[in-house]
Parts: sequence; structure tokens; C-alpha cells
Amino acid sequence: MTDCKLSKTTWRGFIAYRLENSQIALIVVPTLGAKIASMVYKPSGREWLWSNPYSTVKPAQHGDCYTDKFDLGGWDECFPSVAKTTYPESPWEGVEIGDHGEIWSQPWQTEIISDKGTLALNMVATGVGLPYRFERTISINENDSTMSLKYSVENLSDHDMPFIWSSHPIFAVEPGMKLSFPTQEMTVFSSSNSFRLMGKFKRLVRIRQWQNLLQHCS
Repeated sequence: MTDCKLSKTTWRGFIAYRLENSQIALIVVPTLGAKIASMVYKPSGREWLWSNPYSTVKPAQHGDCYTDKFDLGGWDECFPSVAKTTYPESPWEGVEIGDHGEIWSQPWQTEIISDKGTLALNMVATGVGLPYRFERTISINENDSTMSLKYSVENLSDHDMPFIWSSHPIFAVEPGMKLSFPTQEMTVFSSSNSFRLMGKFKRLVRIRQWQNLLQHCS
């Protein structure tokens, strides 16, 4: 019998899902852009995500400014941009892309998947100004203190669609804490200021190591 459980709950008045096992507990709010609102390590009771106690929680509308009234903390997804901008490429040139993108401000479709000691929440959002399907699957395994996030994006058009994506967790950090990332190679795409100011994407062409990313992205 698996110790992975999923139950419906509420988070600050909104229907949410709670995924948990003996080690961790997650709260995800589909109505609020599939926000991961809480991430708790059970043995210590440590909450790893910060939540803004001063903001009023309410559903956002497409085009709302994230930083003005909706910076609630937790873990959001930014797509197809991070900064507010207009899309630079044809056939959607000039389409307005809101602050922190489109998908944080809309409700996501949700599917629950359970199989052989693994519990997953598959969630999907669709584009508003651009035609795409954005999918994120959160999964946990029995007696395991980690969670896995798997992402995919489907372009629903016949045209190339450059984009910027960023996960947007706000961790509840304290003095002396460190975030440790495994060493791995990756190809990094960055808009720098060019996307916001001139409507062009900039690519950091060479493969970088995690430890050296900051000096090349500054």
C-alpha cells in the first residue's frame, strides 16, 4: 500500500490539491495559475515556499500586472515571456504579453495520475495571445522527500514561436541558507534586455555550467 495521498483542500479560500507522502506535502491551486502554494518537509515541518501575508488573494485576469497586486509568493510559471512586452515575431507581431507572461493568471485543467507508488498532478494551460499548450506534471514517490516537475509545450500553429519560460519559486530563505544545484551542462537562452527593449531574442550560444551561469547572464 502506497503512502502517497491526494486530497482536496483550500488555500486562502481557493480550492486546492494536497499531494503528500510520509516525507513531503505540497499544495497546488489550479485556479491561481496552478500555483504551488506550499511545499513542506514533514519531518521538520519546514515550509520551503514564502507566502505574502499582506496581499489579498483574488483571481487575476489576462493582462493584469503580477507585481502590482498578485505577487502572492509560492511557485508560479512564466510563459511565453517574463517581462511585459509585445511579441516580436510574425504572425503575432505586436500582440501584448503581460507581466510574467500569460499562464500565471488563468485557471489550469487538472488530471490526477496514480500508478505503482507514484502520485502525479498533470496540469495544462492554453495560450491567450499565442496558440500553444503548456503542460506541467508534478509527481511524488512513496517514502521519498523529493518532487519531480516535468514540462512540455506544444506549438498549436504552423509557425515558429520563440518564447521565454521561467519557473518562478519564491523560497522562504533565512540568513545562512544556500541553494545547491547539481553540476550539469545546458544550453542557455536569454532575452537579456533585448526582448523587452527591441523585441529580439538573444542566445547565449555556448554550453555553460550551473556554477558559471551568473557571470554570463549578468
